[in-house]
Amino acid sequence: DLGYVAGPREYGNALHKGIEHYIQEFGKRIPARANEKLFEKLKDSFLAHGFEDFYLARENVRLERVANDLIAFWKDRGMEHAENVWTEIPGSWKLDDVNFTLTGQPDLIEKQDGSYTIFDYKTGGFASVKEIIAGFDPQLPLLAAMTEAGAFKKVPSGPVDDLQYVRIKGSGEGEIRATSIVKSRNGLSAGDYQAGALDDLKKLILAFDKKETAYTSQPRIKFKNDYGDYDLLARRSEWARLVDEGGGNGS
Repeated sequence: DLGYVAGPREYGNALHKGIEHYIQEFGKRIPARANEKLFEKLKDSFLAHGFEDFYLARENVRLERVANDLIAFWKDRGMEHAENVWTEIPGSWKLDDVNFTLTGQPDLIEKQDGSYTIFDYKTGGFASVKEIIAGFDPQLPLLAAMTEAGAFKKVPSGPVDDLQYVRIKGSGEGEIRATSIVKSRNGLSAGDYQAGALDDLKKLILAFDKKETAYTSQPRIKFKNDYGDYDLLARRSEWARLVDEGGGNGS
């Protein structure tokens, strides 16, 4: 598109897609010159997501660090000795008791010693254990529940014993940082996370099945953004102006 400028969302998508293409080609193997191969996948992905050559000229150092750090991370984990790995496989799971189909697509599923670890790659921050337990970020627990239910094609159903965020930035020192929300302080077992997330989801579905339940654009004050996907539909800016001008509330 004319005037199109790739931004932070495209940056994150490009990183995810480059990693996906590498894993799809090599799987759990760490081939010769793996760093260079991953680096090339990342560069191709950035070009495909609308980043210009001049942007990559200054971004190459960061992408090289990402490639080097990720390969080192996978080696340290012993990914080569895993039973298998799967990346970006879409899945769906029908929750019959609430007549709802849950869909998801994990960044990476790794099977070692008969059980699974689910990974979520992040280019920015990620939720704390407290926030996940409180229900603010149920993605990893729900993906774990889907994995145990056999919701992903070619991934046999089986137990999930770990859930990890992997922070990727490629700047500074030690920017690849894996955080297990299972092994973290005050963390729960993978099963307990799943049970809590599923219970919260089903309660939410039942609540929104009621026609009197309002659909608010940004219901959680702590996580309020400058602009949300549904702000225009909710006419948020108009209501905000009324409050600023002393209107509303019957005024």
